[in-house]
Amino acid sequence: MSEKAPPLAKGLPEPPAGTRYTVFVARKQWTKIAEALAADSEDAAIIEGYAALDPRVEGIAVYATGATTKPGLVNYRRECGLGRRRRRALPGWAAR
Repeated sequence: MSEKAPPLAKGLPEPPAGTRYTVFVARKQWTKIAEALAADSEDAAIIEGYAALDPRVEGIAVYATGATTKPGLVNYRRECGLGRRRRRALPGWAAR
């Protein structure tokens, strides 16, 4: 578990320190990613879902709708042809 907050977009306030997050993942989803996480200590779980304040967990609960790992996401994007996107300038705008 990481205590370090990820970098945020410029202008966003820092989230409060010590916020507890509890992630609920279905067993079927967890089984698919657990082996990959155990095999590679540098790997990370990527969870998509809905977040809500939940007094039962004394913090924020995330209800997973999807779960993968970093390599799993890269492979998925490659298979779908969603490699790195290039920025294109809009007509009349200079490329940045």
